[in-house]
Amino acid sequence: MPNVSSQSPLDMSLRLFTKEIETNKEQLTAIQHIVKGTSRPAPYLIFGPPGTGKTTTLVEAIKQVYRECPHSRILACAPQNAAADLVTEKLLKHIDMKDIMRLQAMSRTYTAIERQEVKDVSNYRSDNFSHSFKGGDKKIYFPNKEQLMKKRILVVTLVTAGRLVSGELDGHFTHIFIDEAGHATEPETIIPIANLLKRPDGQLVLAGDPKQLGPIIRSTVAVQGGLGVSLLERLMNENLYKRDQTTQEFNPNYVTKLLQNFRSHPDILKVPNQLFYDNELQVFADPLQRERFCRWEGLPTKDFPMIFHGIVGEEKQKKASPSWFNPNEIDLVGHYVQLLMECRSPKVEPHQIGVISPYHQQVRKIADTMKKLKLNQRGVTSTQYENIAVGSVEKFQGDEREVIIISTVRSQDASLEHDRKFNLGFVGNPKRFNVAVTRSKALLIVIGNPNVLCQDRNWWKLIKHIKDGGGYKGCPLPDNFETMATSDNIEDMMREVEQLLLQNNRSNSDETNVNDEASIYQQYADLEWRRSDA
Repeated sequence: MPNVSSQSPLDMSLRLFTKEIETNKEQLTAIQHIVKGTSRPAPYLIFGPPGTGKTTTLVEAIKQVYRECPHSRILACAPQNAAADLVTEKLLKHIDMKDIMRLQAMSRTYTAIERQEVKDVSNYRSDNFSHSFKGGDKKIYFPNKEQLMKKRILVVTLVTAGRLVSGELDGHFTHIFIDEAGHATEPETIIPIANLLKRPDGQLVLAGDPKQLGPIIRSTVAVQGGLGVSLLERLMNENLYKRDQTTQEFNPNYVTKLLQNFRSHPDILKVPNQLFYDNELQVFADPLQRERFCRWEGLPTKDFPMIFHGIVGEEKQKKASPSWFNPNEIDLVGHYVQLLMECRSPKVEPHQIGVISPYHQQVRKIADTMKKLKLNQRGVTSTQYENIAVGSVEKFQGDEREVIIISTVRSQDASLEHDRKFNLGFVGNPKRFNVAVTRSKALLIVIGNPNVLCQDRNWWKLIKHIKDGGGYKGCPLPDNFETMATSDNIEDMMREVEQLLLQNNRSNSDETNVNDEASIYQQYADLEWRRSDA
């Protein structure tokens, strides 16, 4: 594999549609390499950690290919309708609508689409020749092959791309872009690739984060067969997309990791940055936005916008259901929501709050509680409380809120094995943990039993961070809290050593002579006892 430093800019200049990208080295690098096609015939990967603007990067790359490559034909895909609609909306800001079609599935109604500009470029019409399925005041139809081929850009979900395959648009597209690729199953991702990409010089681009939730798979047989791993994650484990062992950098000809986080307060970002992203993420969130709650009256310690409220609650379960709920935590969620809504400075609106729980029963009961909250001194109505988003971690992936409240539910050690069996809960699920704690912009409140959660290395690390910052309150921590994760502390120490070595390698890579013996980093980076804990 060629050793190409990410510090070396590509010999090309672009007139950017999104001017902010000019100062974002990683975004600009990815776009330049995609336009230049440096990875072909291999896919190009945009590794986008939370809040780093991967969709913005992907959309800018599409716009640049559209302008710089006049004969290009572009297919933009996403696993879900909402993501495909968002890509369409962003493209329409700079591209003539006559060149774009948002190809909707036959089952999707006209009224289900929120944005009018997306409706205007979708396959609906009012004449008598359309498909019999009605969608509001317009009917959906499927364009013929000639109509589809006239469009420079088609936007579809991965599954709907199958209609293009059956429509025999073989090799029609010079570029295929897939957003949220880490959330799609590999068979889904293969659908648009199968026969639509021009060979041999077509360009495939995948954008996503392999450290966040992957495909949602219910079948244990499917999980055992590897369908829980996305194509993006599988490729990231291939040598072509791994860090160079000498420089510890990714090869920008094939992959770019975005580093500037535009979402979260640095205290909220700190732990996931250390655990999942090699401590490389940089805080670029607007200071006025990220510090809105630093003086909030509900904080145990001012200027530290994080709370862990320890509670030894009672978890309950309905018959014949693997899901759980915790009435004590539900009451505490309601308490914090009312405290926030009654706050006059900063003023908090319902749409700025999100409540996350990993259990369906807890989500449903919290949503019911929101409907029952009474009027308060600010005159907030029950209808407004209903506008507070309550959902599972899966629902919040790709979303963000100024305030996130997490209800962890679990209060019994004996229940953890049950969760592992049904793939529920937070404990032992690092990707679910990562998504939950990275949704917040300015205030993160976690409610849970520290005696249970501390058995998980990631949770122990987060609770310790909040405790050290003065944000812990509620029930006492375990007596052996500081030492209960001793073996995991060793792993954290190793991680810190690796990060120091990584930084040292980068700063001295031009001066260091590398011999044939394994480096210290290589000796300790993949020890068997570490793999078994993954």
